[in-house]
Amino acid sequence: MAIHVVCVNFNSAAHLRECIASLNASTVTPDLIHVLDNGSPDPSEIECLRDIAALYSNVRLTFSHQNSGFGAGVNKAIASAKPEKSDYVWILNPDVVVNRTTLETLVRGMNAEPEAILSPVISTGLAGEITWFSGGELDVRRGVSQHSHDRPLVTEQWRKATFLTGAAMFLRGDTWEKLGGFREDLFLYWEDADLSRRASTLDIPLYVLPNTLVWHQVGGSSSADTKSVLWYYYITRNRIVVCASSAFDGLLLVGIRGINSTAHHIYRAIREEGPTLRRIAAMGKGVCDGMRILRRRRRS
Repeated sequence: MAIHVVCVNFNSAAHLRECIASLNASTVTPDLIHVLDNGSPDPSEIECLRDIAALYSNVRLTFSHQNSGFGAGVNKAIASAKPEKSDYVWILNPDVVVNRTTLETLVRGMNAEPEAILSPVISTGLAGEITWFSGGELDVRRGVSQHSHDRPLVTEQWRKATFLTGAAMFLRGDTWEKLGGFREDLFLYWEDADLSRRASTLDIPLYVLPNTLVWHQVGGSSSADTKSVLWYYYITRNRIVVCASSAFDGLLLVGIRGINSTAHHIYRAIREEGPTLRRIAAMGKGVCDGMRILRRRRRS
């Protein structure tokens, strides 16, 4: 059984260099690290990717002429890697650095639970002192996906989750095939929540392994200039698209039922430095576009 790592890159070659180095320094190394560049516009970025690939025999590059979004990028990368049904697939953000034994532990975990989707504990901060993800819960009725931020003990049992982040999702090829990959119309954000929701409906268990760890430079794979406005638009739109079954449900997600989450996003948009009005306008556009998608879905 081969181990395939897939990374979707967009202006993240500097981070990807460290990611690939850490993978190849692991106690178990991937058979293939497939990097799909998702339309990075800077030619120097492409040259940097080629330089990285030249250092490692297990790195393969493919290129997309345009940024098709995270979900579509991952789907293309996995299709190009062509994993067998029994192979392991690790979807990894390019700004992730793995501990030496993490991949080995994930493989052992998958051997014990071959139908599951697994995630390591994910830390962030300059010294990895902040726990960014140690489990997740998806509440479709309120339109909320939440991270657990406590650092579990190494001796703790596997944590059952209803949501796993797409930053370091580990599964088998047949599970990926069964799920049909990521939803591509979301473009950014909530693809992992949607996949987690579909996994739960198919009785595919989701676990976080406490005795694993990777470090994630949160936001390192997004553009610092545009991330904030894009985040507010896609978080708002996709929250409605993934969690609502009708336009009425969509209104509830931005109203009574999801009021705490909605209010939190509005409060954050006001408090952050930068273009407050643009962020709030992006949220309003996200609501309108989310409702439009739901109406189209109902008509079809």
